Amino acid sequence: MAVLVVFAFAGIVRMTHLPSHLREATHRAHGTYSIVSDRSLTDDQKERRLREATIPLVVLFGRIVSGSILALALPLAAVWAVDRFGFISLSDVLGVLVRIDFLVAVSAFGVLTAWWMRRRGG
Repeated sequence: MAVLVVFAFAGIVRMTHLPSHLREATHRAHGTYSIVSDRSLTDDQKERRLREATIPLVVLFGRIVSGSILALALPLAAVWAVDRFGFISLSDVLGVLVRIDFLVAVSAFGVLTAWWMRRRGG
């Protein structure tokens, strides 16, 4: 069941476009740093440009936070619901999710999968 939680998490991360939102937020944050460090701009120009750059960053922050909450909460809520019916134990699933061997295996699988998907253009 822990593997299903990880696959559900990964699927939701992909469906909510979290990696692209993170890349865009990083790019925009670097852009705001370049505004601050631009000596050719006056303080008023810097302030105006930073204000304009703030709204897209706040929107991205909201998307990243909400997508992260969904990716974590939905799979665990499903496990909790199944636990309520007595089919599986939530504490057992959580115990597997935090085991070091499971984390290493899932991380290695994720890295290899990402590498493979990039190679094939996906």
